[in-house]
Amino acid sequence: MSFQDDYKFRKFLETQPNKYSLVLDVARDARDMAKEYDDLILHSEAITHSLHGTRPKLKQIAKWESEASEIRDIFCSIEDREICEAVYDSFYASKEAHNLKYVYNNVKDEYKQARIRILTKMLWYSLYKT
Repeated sequence: MSFQDDYKFRKFLETQPNKYSLVLDVARDARDMAKEYDDLILHSEAITHSLHGTRPKLKQIAKWESEASEIRDIFCSIEDREICEAVYDSFYASKEAHNLKYVYNNVKDEYKQARIRILTKMLWYSLYKT
């Protein structure tokens, strides 16, 4: 089954006597696809790929998932929203510059700035080891 968009699938379903079986087939195919990609793609995204008859590009998924996972792990340990935002901004400024850069935003406290530097370095070196 391959449809170019969800609308065509819905229209196809309207003509079928056993809609639930077809939906179950798509869900099963999507679940299998997500498992095949080690759950690096969302099940909702796998449903779209299943309906459209396409496959996700693994290189893009793996790189994005790794980066998102690392950022999420570090942010779980940060309770201060200002520090989170500064680390996030610092990381992406560093990524754009291809070198470590620190963006403190409005953080003036010397100890908080040190924490921003440490967390940014941890994130940078865990994702972009030299």
